[in-house]
Amino acid sequence: MAQTPKGFVFAVKASRYLTHIKRLTDMEDGIARFYERIEPLIDAGRIGPVLWQLPETFHRDDERLAAALERLPRGRHAFEFRHASWFTGEVYALLRRHRAALVLGDHPQRPFQTDEPTASWGYVRLHYGARGRRGNYSERELEAWARRLHRWRAEREQFVYFNNDWEAFAPRNGAVAQQAAGRARAGRENVTARERVSLAQLRERAAGCRDCELWRGATQTVFGEGPATARLMLVGEQPGDREDREGRPFVGPAGTLLESALEAAGIAREQVYVTNVVKHFKHRQRGKRRIHQRPDAAEISICRQWLDAELTAVRPSVLVCLGLTAGHALLGKKLSIARDRGRLIDSELAPAALLTAHPSSVLRERDADARHAAQAALVGDLRLAGSAC
Repeated sequence: MAQTPKGFVFAVKASRYLTHIKRLTDMEDGIARFYERIEPLIDAGRIGPVLWQLPETFHRDDERLAAALERLPRGRHAFEFRHASWFTGEVYALLRRHRAALVLGDHPQRPFQTDEPTASWGYVRLHYGARGRRGNYSERELEAWARRLHRWRAEREQFVYFNNDWEAFAPRNGAVAQQAAGRARAGRENVTARERVSLAQLRERAAGCRDCELWRGATQTVFGEGPATARLMLVGEQPGDREDREGRPFVGPAGTLLESALEAAGIAREQVYVTNVVKHFKHRQRGKRRIHQRPDAAEISICRQWLDAELTAVRPSVLVCLGLTAGHALLGKKLSIARDRGRLIDSELAPAALLTAHPSSVLRERDADARHAAQAALVGDLRLAGSAC
């Protein structure tokens, strides 16, 4: 303790005997022995959170968790669940009742982890980088985490630890993350008025775009919509009939479903920037109806100038491509929704990118069960994207 800075506190991990062998039962004697060993830290006022990491085979048991929370001594306690069954509203409510934190344990094999706040402070464990080699975190991942944590720290205190200590990844990743945190504090979080105006100027300029022939059959340009501070950008294919008439993206049936999926994923639509690869409605007339037609490569290429300008103005932390037209245009022709959805993808356009289905494809599912499953998959992908912001 004498070698640590003033105000430094120690986080400690509860005994595996209590979490893995006893599995939160018959804890009284074990807790007494554990707290006897950390008594010097407690007496010196240097004790931080106590981490309770449960094994991956430990499924949800509300009664056992409630009994354990009742027995814990006063102080900060954080629970790291490693089985998906624990991630429910009932468990979150139980933790809140006892002011215990839900740990966000970042690992590509546990995508169900979430940043759900259950205490006035947060606890993050960075176990395994998804895009570095052998668990090392890439610089882009660390930049994204720095921005995310900077935002969370404005709301509540955060305890953050690297656990990828093989090959000395943890100290190196920690040093890079600390530098990235400094940049986050200094720059990105307060977008200037000039940047906000530039997005408005882009919208005004795009309104008069005549660079391809699509404008001739369209009512108007449908530019992107959302705050310049958005950390999440969603990109679809093109506006539909309703969007073309109203001049706003994702206001038709697909937009209604998207808004519902965002809400289910815990994401407020007003905090998201939504746009399309192509800004004019391409269609063919059939009687009084206007039937959607997919834009071709040339039209996508010509319109790319506006999407690139939006990406530059918004600078999202996570870029989500809704459907293959957007995915192929932005992330590469080799991508497949069946193979590549539901995982973070490397991209030069944002610190993280993700491919998922377009909400219109969910609407096209005729079978109710298939439609429900498709919507659930979309919600899961959006939830992953939100957690990566």
